[in-house]
Amino acid sequence: MARITAVALALSAVAGVSAHAAHTDAPESAWMRKYPDSGDLSFSGIVTFAHLPHSRCLDEPQQTFDIAVLGMPFDTSVSYRPGARFGPNAIRQGSRRHATNRAYSIPWNFNPFLAGAKVLDCGDVPISPYDNALAMDQIETAYSSLLAREVSSKFMQEHGDTMSLALDGKEHPKIVTLGGDHTVVLPILRSLHKVYGEIAVLHFDAHLDTWNGNLYKGAWTYQSKVTHGSFFWKASTEGLISNTQHLLDSRRYPHAVVRV
Repeated sequence: MARITAVALALSAVAGVSAHAAHTDAPESAWMRKYPDSGDLSFSGIVTFAHLPHSRCLDEPQQTFDIAVLGMPFDTSVSYRPGARFGPNAIRQGSRRHATNRAYSIPWNFNPFLAGAKVLDCGDVPISPYDNALAMDQIETAYSSLLAREVSSKFMQEHGDTMSLALDGKEHPKIVTLGGDHTVVLPILRSLHKVYGEIAVLHFDAHLDTWNGNLYKGAWTYQSKVTHGSFFWKASTEGLISNTQHLLDSRRYPHAVVRV
């Protein structure tokens, strides 16, 4: 009798688990039956750039992509007004009106998100707000790590346009960076230089950002000479940028178009 009771209890437990599973699945099934493929509206959902899929790419070395959107929340090299650390989040908020199914360009006559490349929001680089030397290394390391990934799609392997420029003859992913104060360009140029050699830069800004860091008042240390206004000077002294294909167009000074 005890054995029969034990079997009955076991069967009852299994039935209870099955009933519980059916109960928990019911709401999800009901939603999918009534509202399949709903998706997010422009004002809803987790905030990523243009509602793109998101991955913590730096923590997921197996993740591949063709184009990465990468935030650089850094602003501790500014000479006056900080706050650009919130730039990546603000840009993503402002991009919510766009999405892969709402990005058709009439002038260009195509949807860039559906051109064949895998575009991924890779989140932000966790940059130190306390140590600028450490921050520069974190940015360079992060950018170099993603730049070294294999491209994801056959489309990019066949239609990539930078293979001939790379020192290793390979197609590398493209990275769209969301800043961050302008100093983040320096470690990015250091990363790009390792892959492509001297970089040609087309720079639109209110300022030229070519100040000699040695002339800054209060810049007593090596790191303090690297700021949002001197990073191009520093990049030039390190041989990162081309001296024949570097164009600076200052918006505040419309006649100050400088070819370095």
